[in-house]
Amino acid sequence: MKKLLAVSGLALAVSAAQAVEQPYIGVAVSQPTFSDDGGGDASPTVAQLRFGTNFSKRLGMQATVSVNAGDATLTQPGPVEFDFTVDSMYTLGATVRLPLGEKAAIYGQLGYSYAQLTASNATFTSEDNLDGLTYGAGVVFPVFSGWLLDVDYTSYLNGADTLGGLGIGLRKPL
Repeated sequence: MKKLLAVSGLALAVSAAQAVEQPYIGVAVSQPTFSDDGGGDASPTVAQLRFGTNFSKRLGMQATVSVNAGDATLTQPGPVEFDFTVDSMYTLGATVRLPLGEKAAIYGQLGYSYAQLTASNATFTSEDNLDGLTYGAGVVFPVFSGWLLDVDYTSYLNGADTLGGLGIGLRKPL
């Protein structure tokens, strides 16, 4: 009898966990501003593929893969100009949600990012790999037929060089 109760309890717990978990996939575009310790700023464009799940109504996690979708001009003192790109960036973070109804929510994210960046001009090319703390906040809400609009501000790298900005995209619960 004890084994039957234990197995029944485990089956109920697994069923409840599956009922709450909400995986999703999304696409977004962002134009984060890169600021380096030399005083230059640039705002390249990145395309993002986002994968995530909400383990409960309040907790989840998200992984984001970002790739170059457009370069920007980085001006250094002198002035010296460079074409600047975010070649790729990988982000993993935990999310905390405040539901605003069945599908809408305000959320915060805390995690880690790794980015590959390139600055080049006719005479010089510099490739750099940066990583650091990632944090941000956003809102997600239904727009049409099972799709959610996702708008966020995320600070991806925080140190001598910083990268952060507004992102907008669509998310589809699976």
